[in-house]
Amino acid sequence: MEDNNKKSLRELLLERRDNTSFDLLKIASKKMQKRINKVYAFKDAQKIGL
Repeated sequence: MEDNNKKSLRELLLERRDNTSFDLLKIASKKMQKRINKVYAFKDAQKIGL
């Protein structure tokens, strides 16, 4: 991808992120947490390395 394309894509994604309401972010976060908790490796892990 060309640098100009990368830059414009990054700007678009940042703009969309900034325009997303906090309530929508909370809803999406809850959905992701539910999906992650269903993953066998995550569910049975004793530690989660960060």
